[in-house]
Amino acid sequence: MTKTAPRLYVACLASYNNGVLHGRWIDVGQDADEIQSEIAAILRESQFPNVTVDCPECDGVGCTECGDTGKVASAEEWAVHDFEGFGEINLGEYPDIEEVAALAAAIDEHGEPFLAWAANASDNRDPDDFQESYSGEYDDLADYVTDFWEQAGWKPVEDHRQWWHPTRYIDWEAMARDLQLNGDVWTAQSSDFRTYVFQNN
Repeated sequence: MTKTAPRLYVACLASYNNGVLHGRWIDVGQDADEIQSEIAAILRESQFPNVTVDCPECDGVGCTECGDTGKVASAEEWAVHDFEGFGEINLGEYPDIEEVAALAAAIDEHGEPFLAWAANASDNRDPDDFQESYSGEYDDLADYVTDFWEQAGWKPVEDHRQWWHPTRYIDWEAMARDLQLNGDVWTAQSSDFRTYVFQNN
């Protein structure tokens, strides 16, 4: 898993199709409108404009940028040619910018566990669904199972219990294996080799 802040490399396709690399990295830890504004700036800077767009500097009066026309030249199409900070999530070349901004916000709030959950299925995107699914970080799945039963009052070992107490004979690893095989939970490994546990809701 990566801890790099989410960002996109946005390229101008008119430039690319003419053998010129023109684009830049955009921090997506901001709202969708700000991201779109940065993309628009990249396209206006293209050497190969093919449309006109509203001048970003004025309303068409007394502007040297657009010559009082209210319009400036711009390229039209763009694509994402690289991205960082999204773990194993594949954004593709033409992601929805609002979805990207929402993903970046969720990654900022929940970190690696959210990245693992979102990479597991293409429809894993809603932070509320993530919170319902995520059970925590453990040494391994058996550690999760032990903790689950401890929370219910079943301590695996307590000094005041007899050596023959039944909780001393529980095979926590087997319980963990069966829990996963039955489809109740699934796991992902963290960057420091611990285990994230998720419920199959």
